[in-house]
Amino acid sequence: CLSLHNSPFISGLYLSISDWGFHLWSKTRTDTALFVSTRAKVRLTGGCWSPNRPGIILLSRFDGSIEIWDLTYSSSDPKVSLAAIPVTISSMEFIGSEHESNLLAVGDTEGSLFLFELPLDLTKIFPNEKDQMLDFINREARKLLRTESKVNQKENAIQNKPVIQSCYTDDEIKETFDMFEKK
Repeated sequence: CLSLHNSPFISGLYLSISDWGFHLWSKTRTDTALFVSTRAKVRLTGGCWSPNRPGIILLSRFDGSIEIWDLTYSSSDPKVSLAAIPVTISSMEFIGSEHESNLLAVGDTEGSLFLFELPLDLTKIFPNEKDQMLDFINREARKLLRTESKVNQKENAIQNKPVIQSCYTDDEIKETFDMFEKK
């Protein structure tokens, strides 16, 4: 894991960055990621949540570019990729007060610092955006449970065990579906 960050908007939701992708995790479910991104085209060097928008993730790449993902828009491709600097990005951090920063500080492997002012559409929260992100996370949690249930059913069938409709109790399913409640 290159970096690990807690969501500034959704308690218990974590972002981890690896060399070739990012993962979203729940603090109540650490054995399997809730979401795994598509494989990156270029090796990643880090990433972070937007302090302004719940569904925005920024990823730094080895080639000096930055991918900006909006998970409320698409979970299969970045919303935009910026050719930021000519060398490898080694660090990235928002500057300013919490939930009001549009300045991104980017450091490179040569010790240089660059400041980028992000456009309003990437820094101003939209109505119901947190709810949209919560809907996305809960959909991913349901997909995970369905997949695990199908795998368990296939394993039971191979071992000639009775097929159980679900490997989870009603309380476990409710707890997983409600792990990220709208408030």
